[in-house]
Amino acid sequence: MNKIGRGEEISFVEIEMEMQDLPLYKHHPLCGRIVHWAIWQSVCKEDPDAEDVRLVLQAGAQIDSTASYMRENKKTKKKEPVELQAVHLAAGWGCVPALQALAESAQSPEEKRALL
Repeated sequence: MNKIGRGEEISFVEIEMEMQDLPLYKHHPLCGRIVHWAIWQSVCKEDPDAEDVRLVLQAGAQIDSTASYMRENKKTKKKEPVELQAVHLAAGWGCVPALQALAESAQSPEEKRALL
């Protein structure tokens, strides 16, 4: 994220690398990518422009990349992954500016559908 803020190039691998240290989501540890972390930063900063989200999207972060957490299946008692796209995290955390940034960055019909 620091590289992006300084205008430095970052690789696709860095943008899409899984991060293990994201905040809790619905009381579960969350794993995700830089776009998910940027949404959380916008929440914490109460940033009305979601600047961190816009920066990572401009750098090439995918709006449809998934974050995940593990939850217990009540019937089988086994742990199973729950996958969430960036739009779900932004909505779940109540971050309207991030939702707007995601919507504005959607270019293709597939990206627009991913936000529905």
